[in-house]
Amino acid sequence: MLKKENIFKQLRIRIMRGEYQPGEKLPGESALAAELKVSRMTLRAALRMLKESGLIRTENRSGNYVRETENRKTYLAAVYGDELEHISVSCLYLVQELQKCLAESGDNLELILTEQFRKGYSHTRWKNRLARGKIAGIFLCGGGYVGDEPELGFLKDACLPVVQLLGKPEDREIHDFPVMYHNSSEVLADGVRYLHSLGHTRIATLFKHDHMRGFTRETYPEFLKACGIGSSIELVRYFKRMNQVSQLTRELMFSMNPPTAFMCYCDNSAMRVLETLNELGYQVPEQVSVMGICGYLERLFTVPPLSIVNFHYDLTAQEAVKVMREADQWYGTDRIITRPIPHEIVVKGSTAPCYRMKREDNEYLVNGI
Repeated sequence: MLKKENIFKQLRIRIMRGEYQPGEKLPGESALAAELKVSRMTLRAALRMLKESGLIRTENRSGNYVRETENRKTYLAAVYGDELEHISVSCLYLVQELQKCLAESGDNLELILTEQFRKGYSHTRWKNRLARGKIAGIFLCGGGYVGDEPELGFLKDACLPVVQLLGKPEDREIHDFPVMYHNSSEVLADGVRYLHSLGHTRIATLFKHDHMRGFTRETYPEFLKACGIGSSIELVRYFKRMNQVSQLTRELMFSMNPPTAFMCYCDNSAMRVLETLNELGYQVPEQVSVMGICGYLERLFTVPPLSIVNFHYDLTAQEAVKVMREADQWYGTDRIITRPIPHEIVVKGSTAPCYRMKREDNEYLVNGI
């Protein structure tokens, strides 16, 4: 996470905890930068993010103030994590995008951790929280539910409109909340197809353990065969921890017939691959192409710039807010809303066509390696 994002997160948590009250002036930039142990430039970047999220306002020659919440609708975001400081990365970006969308109409967003529902949170306390905060609706930021999770019971008991982000169509079987989803398997498949369109037939795929973007260990090889790149099946690898990505990359590149491209489960793993290839002396993309999957482009500062399949946290949040504001048309009715979010290939500097060069000993070099 970039320094400015970390400072933005810390200040946002302080505001949401009430350490800085609505209408209260934040400490001066010099004092705040010293307290947080960052440069004023980093602090100003974080303050700009807070302003864009609608959490603060700036008065010329006066300073930065927490926005007042009077006459604003207040929504609740249920997010993963056991502490506010440990919110999952995906939830962090979804919340940031939700705040931007809601700020356009002056509305407010508060957080509640799903872990709270699993630690003896009473339904009476829950009802009091909703009434006291005058909550107008709830955004459920995440998926992977099977139906018996405590938080689902609390959300159903809220008697308020609930919209789920990053869900799946099959979530319809366990609740009737509107669902915003992206087609995970097509997101990954389109990335592989794009690399194949560049001439790559040996594409290494790095998955995080059993999280295979909608595929399984049986269906993914079938997909590769259908694409005409069955040779890539032997290049599929799995990692449990991010620090294993570098070792997997080295093993693949030191093999007898190394990959010409990497398709990575996420942007973070793709950045690890880029770093490792650079350490090994490979040129990206001239010798090896690298691609990742990501929903939040602002965090991608790599050399060369990383090509990705963007599944759009921004569009997900925009669509969720739009559906929430239309709650009077669907809440309390039998209307079922399952809204797909489009994805797109974003081509930058880490991918290029694959070329084969012939050596004097008649062995083929891939991408000039």
